[in-house]
Formats: sequence, structure tokens, C-alpha cells
Amino acid sequence: MPSIEDLHKMAEDIYSMEEFKERIFKMQKVYDDLLDMETVGMMLVSKEGRYDTMIKDIAELQEGDEATIRAKVVDLGKLRTFSNKGNSGKVRNLRLDDGTATVKLVLWNEKTEMVGEEICHGSEVKVINGYVQDKGYGLQIQPGKWGEIRVED
Repeated sequence: MPSIEDLHKMAEDIYSMEEFKERIFKMQKVYDDLLDMETVGMMLVSKEGRYDTMIKDIAELQEGDEATIRAKVVDLGKLRTFSNKGNSGKVRNLRLDDGTATVKLVLWNEKTEMVGEEICHGSEVKVINGYVQDKGYGLQIQPGKWGEIRVED
């Protein structure tokens, strides 16, 4: 298991060592101190999408997974609006390819605005804690409740 120092190096641009340890201590309290510092540190680094051993290949994804993937945007799809039971919104389906397979990335409402501003054709993106579903048209991934999308440099 990596040391706290090794884990911090993976996220040192996000947290100072003091902040990193402070967050670890707070997370340990949430788990009633049942988890050691290194385990909680791995959880924190993983949450930030920095623990690369936690990144899955698209070909490995299965319905119901919560996964972090890194891939290239190969299709931006079309922006669509919808209205359902008095609610309205926007949705956009992008296609991602990591060399092992492709998957549809579903962006809802304000996330659709990332296209053109941050995401373009050929962008490298990381979907952190994405939720994998199959709605009858093949697998798709979208940021889960605690998920996010980051454009990689």
C-alpha cells in the first residue's frame, strides 16, 4: 500500500500536505476510525481521479459499475432539449474512445455547456466516479452523484 507521502504526491497540486492529512482525519471520523490513514488517503486520491490503478478500460465496463475512465472524445453528438412531466432540460451524448472500446458519455443540463467551452473533438477527458448504465442502446456512462468530468491537459 502506498505511503501517505506517496499518495499526497498524486494530489499535491490540489492539497498541501497539511490539508491532505486534515481531510484524511475528517474522513476517518466519518468511518468511526475503522479505516487507517493510508486507506482513507487512497479513497481521497481516488475521489480526485488521481489514483491511476483505479482507472478502468472502457472494454471492462459493465452495467451498474461506478468507474473512472480516461478517453478521447471522438464524437460530440447533438444538443437536444426535452420536456417531460413539466420539467425541461438539455442532454448531449458524446462518444469516448480509449483504444479498448467506445462508450457514450451522457451530459445533462449545465454539463452540456462544457462542449465548446472546455470539451471539443479530440479532447482527452477523465470521467471520475461515473455511473455505467445500459438503456437498451449499449453502455453509457455519466457522472454519478459524486462524479465529475475533467478535461486532461
